[in-house]
Amino acid sequence: MALTQNQKPHIWATRPQPKAGEHAAALAKAGFAPLISPVLEIVPITQPKWARPVPDLVLVSSLNGLEFLSPDWHTALQNIPIIVSGTATGERARQFGFSKIKISPGQGSRGMVDLVREYFAANPQQTSLLYIAGTPRTPFLENELGPQFNLQVVEVYASQLVSELSEEFYAAYERNIIAGVTLFSSRSAVQAATLLRKLAPTNKNVLTSIEAVCISPSVADAARQAGFASAVAATLETEDAIIKKLVDQLNINNK
Repeated sequence: MALTQNQKPHIWATRPQPKAGEHAAALAKAGFAPLISPVLEIVPITQPKWARPVPDLVLVSSLNGLEFLSPDWHTALQNIPIIVSGTATGERARQFGFSKIKISPGQGSRGMVDLVREYFAANPQQTSLLYIAGTPRTPFLENELGPQFNLQVVEVYASQLVSELSEEFYAAYERNIIAGVTLFSSRSAVQAATLLRKLAPTNKNVLTSIEAVCISPSVADAARQAGFASAVAATLETEDAIIKKLVDQLNINNK
């Protein structure tokens, strides 16, 4: 999509609530015009009252894992070392009262696996690991850590597919002003492509004019397989890196 001088590129923000608004604010700060239209909805899974042995280590790969963890579980786990993915999740863990926090900043699941192995190597008498997760998910962490450690998985939230896009998105699409989309999971990439095709079933080029910027190479692969003509991965698995890649791809100058 060609931009006129001083026109802010409109970027489709697909992140689910409650992170959609924060992501839109970050896009706006970087010089974009965000279009909030999540393709997934996050819903809680009810957890039983805490009644289990306290683990040696807690693993949280998503901010949603903390947001949807029940209060009595927070209380039971606050003094246990916790490994989280990303600085935002680390800050939220502090707000919830966790104090022994290790952050995997930008290497995604692989970085978390390395930190878990480092922890247990330094504490060989400990073996139990509690993974607070959502569903559905790829089983990478279970496959990597399950054979080595006493791994328990507790699902506290579920992501559901959204069937309709926002009115704001529809209006922007009609004006042909959507320059890019940010994608944070393979499932989001597939659903974004599905909703675009549903919106314009006779337009074979509906996925060719939108630049897809993705959190990781695997998500970029999923976006291309779903039909996005241009899908690139951020250099790190962080929101800041996604926005930087978006700036580079669309040649935005905010000076």
